[in-house]
Amino acid sequence: MKKNYYALVEKDFRIQKSMVIFAGLYGALIFTMFTIIGEDMNNHFTFVLAPVAAAWMLLFGSFKGEKNNTGRFVAALPVSRSDIVNGKYIGLAVFAVFGIITTGITGALYHFLFGYPSIVFMSGLDLLRVITGVMLLSFCIPLTFRFGFAAVRTVIIVLLIMGVVAGQVLFFFLNSSGSEDASGGWAVDFLKRIQEVTKIQRNLYLLIFAVVVFVISYFLSKYIYRKKDL
Repeated sequence: MKKNYYALVEKDFRIQKSMVIFAGLYGALIFTMFTIIGEDMNNHFTFVLAPVAAAWMLLFGSFKGEKNNTGRFVAALPVSRSDIVNGKYIGLAVFAVFGIITTGITGALYHFLFGYPSIVFMSGLDLLRVITGVMLLSFCIPLTFRFGFAAVRTVIIVLLIMGVVAGQVLFFFLNSSGSEDASGGWAVDFLKRIQEVTKIQRNLYLLIFAVVVFVISYFLSKYIYRKKDL
């Protein structure tokens, strides 16, 4: 059984060699970007973003077979459909570990070889955020099984745009909550309560939510792929 999972994850790496290289260098691209523009590096942001982004890129790259009928070939192998689903979730974890390792190595190189003392190493809180982000990312798996790679990619782009807009709205409300003439509406009151919660508590709440999303995603993927007509 373990050999089946290993073979499936290895296949997901083999079909996207160029993407593996790009994902491995993603942390370096972000560090270099901050260097070029001359801004102080928010290394904690990079240590969270780069592994999650690497996992996202490699996860979607692993669904490349949806476009060239690799899915049918894999389904014909001596592995169960349950194994194929499990392989995707194990692969997601492996992709995240790959992103953590490559980003950590990049940070160490910038710190020791290129003389950037402001770059510190990944903290426990950074790791917690990476785990949370990767678990939230798992919702893409059942959607891709059901609607296909292209459709889900479009949905993700729309969600990213909505996230940027939502971030601007949140920033506006946060500024409003600090002003003297704040209206005191429910949104402002809610944001004030969030600000009163410690950073660790906020991240633990997000982790709990991510675990729920991950569990639902897993069982939904098994149901969808079991019914899928290949």
